[in-house]
Amino acid sequence: MKLVYTFTATHPTRRERISGLIDAQSRASAIYSVKKMGLERIALKLNISQAIYSLISGTRSVSPPELARFYQTLSRRLLLRMDEAEILRTAQDYLIDGRMRSAAAIMYAQRRSNVSLGQSMLSAGLPERDASVIMAIESRSAQKASAFADLARETQERFQLGRDLKGLFRMPKVLAAIVWFAGGPFLVLLIMPVQIATSNQFDIKLPSWIAAYYAAITWLNDHLVIATIIYLAVPAGLVALLKSSFVQKQVERISVVKRFLDLREHAALWGSFAMLYGAGEIAQRICVLLRKTVSLPNTAQCLDRMARAHLAGRDNIVAVRAAMWPRWVESALIAAYQTDFEEEMNRSVMLWREDLAWQIAALKFWAKMLDVLSQTLVVGIFAFNVSVIPAITALAGS
Repeated sequence: MKLVYTFTATHPTRRERISGLIDAQSRASAIYSVKKMGLERIALKLNISQAIYSLISGTRSVSPPELARFYQTLSRRLLLRMDEAEILRTAQDYLIDGRMRSAAAIMYAQRRSNVSLGQSMLSAGLPERDASVIMAIESRSAQKASAFADLARETQERFQLGRDLKGLFRMPKVLAAIVWFAGGPFLVLLIMPVQIATSNQFDIKLPSWIAAYYAAITWLNDHLVIATIIYLAVPAGLVALLKSSFVQKQVERISVVKRFLDLREHAALWGSFAMLYGAGEIAQRICVLLRKTVSLPNTAQCLDRMARAHLAGRDNIVAVRAAMWPRWVESALIAAYQTDFEEEMNRSVMLWREDLAWQIAALKFWAKMLDVLSQTLVVGIFAFNVSVIPAITALAGS
């Protein structure tokens, strides 16, 4: 497991003290990583709070909104022809996220050592795709400013999309948790035992299914430790099942979900491809680079085939056809290669993003239906237990 260390070190020529965060397996590994940045006189301290936060949040990356703001500020200040090292030094004044402040500090130290801006982004742990875009246009200041603006927009859009997705099914999840961890014990431990005691007191002959239900409730109360373990294991098993590859594949076959996943993937992929292609990067290398950023197996396979076709010397359109992209992606790519690639590809990406907005609206509709269904189910369960079963028990007693 990687730990998080706070380091303070000195720039060898400027004698400036640089502070930041570093992820490493051990103290020795952390010191080695800082030395590779060209720094010396290293002081290292384990950052327990940041390590705990990384463990709880499940991420060791910089905050996307902070990263977008960092890119946007870089873009504006590069347009003003400010010195890159000075831009990075003053980034500490407006950045809040600890990892982002650390990344800016590392980039500043690297630029002071005449490391390129793109390479310094890699050293600082910023996304490899973003660094590659900047490295491809390193010598063109105007394009560099534009590229950072594009990266800022894409970073913010990806973050917003992820937040919207997480919010879609939040209420059904919250309701399910409340029902299972509060409503269930309330029924089993408080409501149902009273009903069972009443039926036993009057020696009521119950319908067989109610008798079996009461017997199960009685067993749960008599074996509370075992029942609690089973009760907690059920949601854990359900979560594991829902996250399994089998279930994920079945969900991805649903038409609205499949269309959404495809649009999300390609709207991000080809915006990046167009930026790199416009910066003069060769198509084969772009395919290899972006292969690491995709999430759908089919997209990765298409990029592999396209990269192999380019490596074999095929022209752009032949390589696109050899990749076996979905028809709508292939037609957009061929049209782009036959005109102004960057402009045409960006136009296609904008259309896909509009379509993506419609797909999100459809998902929101189904999320709302699930919300209504779950609320109806909850009301039905409680009504059944506190009204229907007692009424049937009373009729049986009479």
